[in-house]
Amino acid sequence: MSSLSKSKSGSWRLQITCPDGKRRDVYFRTSKKNALTLQGKIDEIAQCKKLHEPLDVKTQVWLSRQDDDILAKLEKLQLYKLTHCSKMKATIGGWCDFYIENFGHKSETMRKLRNVAEKLVAFFGDDTLLQDVTRGEARRFYAALSAAKSEGGYGLSDHATAPRHLGYCRQFWEAAIDEGRVVSNPFKNRKLSAQVKTKKERHFYVDPELSGKVLEAMPNLVWRLRWTLMRYQGLRVPSEMNELLWDDIDLAGARIRIRSPKTAYIQGKESRLAAIMSEVLPFLKQMSDELEPGSEYVLPRMANKNYRKFFSKYLERAGIDLWPALFNNLRKSAVTDAHDWLPSHVCNAWFGHSETIFRDHYGQVTEEHFREARRRTPSIPQITPQQASAMGEKAGIEKKKDSEQNAQSPFLVEDCGEWPKPEEIGGSSKWAIQDLDPDEENS
Repeated sequence: MSSLSKSKSGSWRLQITCPDGKRRDVYFRTSKKNALTLQGKIDEIAQCKKLHEPLDVKTQVWLSRQDDDILAKLEKLQLYKLTHCSKMKATIGGWCDFYIENFGHKSETMRKLRNVAEKLVAFFGDDTLLQDVTRGEARRFYAALSAAKSEGGYGLSDHATAPRHLGYCRQFWEAAIDEGRVVSNPFKNRKLSAQVKTKKERHFYVDPELSGKVLEAMPNLVWRLRWTLMRYQGLRVPSEMNELLWDDIDLAGARIRIRSPKTAYIQGKESRLAAIMSEVLPFLKQMSDELEPGSEYVLPRMANKNYRKFFSKYLERAGIDLWPALFNNLRKSAVTDAHDWLPSHVCNAWFGHSETIFRDHYGQVTEEHFREARRRTPSIPQITPQQASAMGEKAGIEKKKDSEQNAQSPFLVEDCGEWPKPEEIGGSSKWAIQDLDPDEENS
């Protein structure tokens, strides 16, 4: 916590222990009320910095309204990264740094934003002003994202990664609009779509036979548990795997609470409760039996690149070819299996997606679906060729009888008596002729 005191010069002196462990002080020439407000806000920022937690919305708004003098003092206390005098905030490089560091993003989101910011700076230039980027330049940047590296582009997939990058670009400029830095967003263009599309040709179903081979290729219990959690529980890699705690697992009740950093910003989507799949439960119980006292996380935390590095090595060692979208298709396979025996709303709740996402991205047609169609009992009686022939002969006989009955019908012309003459019903022969042929009179 900080301490606040009055200096001999009449300004207020604030002392606080900085993240590096050193105690520093800054001075504010303001009223006591404002000095106490500053002290409270600085304590909040320091606490969040210490706990590696994002700032709340109110603190973010307060920061955005401070002038460069206050922000410079916060930088001295290692509580703020000063890339932003007013002039620097107006440039692409300065604004992107400011937005990444000071809007309360989680570490994984910050990593993705920096990746996009590097491409923006490389394409437009670090000192280019935000307001100078036109809609046409935004379209050319988007085209460069999906262009091949041999053509001077970045080689990103045009169905997924490039649209995600476009979404982050829109975030940068929307935040700048909120701050009054620019008045329009050049990346918000009807000709540019940030919608992620799925490529059916990249879908790959990991069937039970292949799954068994992979399980045998895993070197130890930790990796066998990782495999079953990915393939049968559908955990996202690495975010949900890294956040799995023993406190979230009820082995007796076969239930698991999965914390989801990807959807944590949505109220009610911070985590989800699911049943532990029967393929996963034995490995969790074995891990629990070998658990060291004080263990908090179920699995050692690991970065995405290391997941891919080691997983690929084990598969290649076992002679198993890598499939496309390595981890994403494991989740799709798990969801496809569960959707065959679970009601849709239960499946969606346990795996943490919507029905639209399942329909557009997850659902796969497997060989088992074709085998099931062949095994299915028909809902109508089956007719042998002999039965069909007999039925045809019977139908012919019935048709012949109907014809004979019609020929002997009591309603014959000769039994109807004589037709009345026109004069007898108040008409004439001429009327009868006209009724039969209206043009007869003119012929």
